[in-house]
Amino acid sequence: MKAVLSSTDFSSLLKLASSPIKNDPVKDADVGGYGRIEVRENRIIVESTSSTMSARAVGEVESGEDGHCCIQLDTIAEMLKVMPVGEKSSIEYVDSRLKLKVGKSRCSFGCIDPDTIAPLRAIPEDLPRIVLKLENLVGAISAASVSGEVNDADGVRSNVLLETMDGKLWAVATDNIRCSIVPAGECRQGFRSTISIKGAKALRAFDCEDITIVELGASIVFLDSIGSYIQFQQSEQAAKSFPNFRPIMGIEHIDELKLSTERFTTVMSGANKVNPQECVMVVEDEEVVVMNVRPSDGTEYRGVAAYDGRPGYDIRVGLCPLLIAEFLKTLSSDSLSLFFSSDRNQLNSPGHIMIRDESGSIFFVKSLVCLVETPKL
Repeated sequence: MKAVLSSTDFSSLLKLASSPIKNDPVKDADVGGYGRIEVRENRIIVESTSSTMSARAVGEVESGEDGHCCIQLDTIAEMLKVMPVGEKSSIEYVDSRLKLKVGKSRCSFGCIDPDTIAPLRAIPEDLPRIVLKLENLVGAISAASVSGEVNDADGVRSNVLLETMDGKLWAVATDNIRCSIVPAGECRQGFRSTISIKGAKALRAFDCEDITIVELGASIVFLDSIGSYIQFQQSEQAAKSFPNFRPIMGIEHIDELKLSTERFTTVMSGANKVNPQECVMVVEDEEVVVMNVRPSDGTEYRGVAAYDGRPGYDIRVGLCPLLIAEFLKTLSSDSLSLFFSSDRNQLNSPGHIMIRDESGSIFFVKSLVCLVETPKL
């Protein structure tokens, strides 16, 4: 087996193909870092598999001889980082070793039996497909993930739900206190599946504009136009047990307040630095005021953000600034809308805060205390 290609392209292929090794959400996954490299018909194919993920990276080579080997992919990737950047690289499999050349640099790696790892299948072309902008999908999953449930055993946020609703594909995550609902793009095809938040980080390794989503048996596959893909094994129970977020969309809220995203983010970030666990938000005439105190040294904070709108009620809310500050950092629109809900007939009643930006992203969080006073005249 021989191949000549740029070292930059080779590094990108290794990054994508190694994603099951680095991003498998199963903590005890033991794949040893090994993968399969094959050269066939002037293409190089790099693959690896773990307990819940598989990845295949496909690229063109300038020249090559067909063949394959099995080797630790992360070892090659780390070595490429210290070799000349942008130079041509060549690989050659001889006598159970893979020889790598980049510019004048040389390296040789030991390989295992070339038939230890079976090749992955190509994805059938006749399956229903959803095509989205990769940037939008990755951004939606990343934004939604701030509300993901944290697994106490390893501190990893667990799953994000991808589901179609109202002609769009939405990324949804929740920890049962807060919920993020973020649009990923237009989608008319019915779809509902979960993906681990840790595993989803591997999607950033794709180098393409559009990404295609395919359901293949009990798995979900993300692939590009030249045959590279990442496949996730699905847990049917995870999708069934995911909390129903749709009732959130129908909750009746008190009058809408419109604020500058930048200003409100600054205010909530200030409160988060002083005391990330609690603060008080008061809606006054033309201003939202956020206040809290740091228990350890008595540091006091007061941040103010102007709003447009006319609330029909005086509102005072107790909440956790950390939960809101994390989501606000993911927003890119100039303005957002702030909504409150509570039992209007009962003071000091539990309530909710909802934030919605211009793109349609929604953040919903339970408030600690919500005071809704006498309607203004």
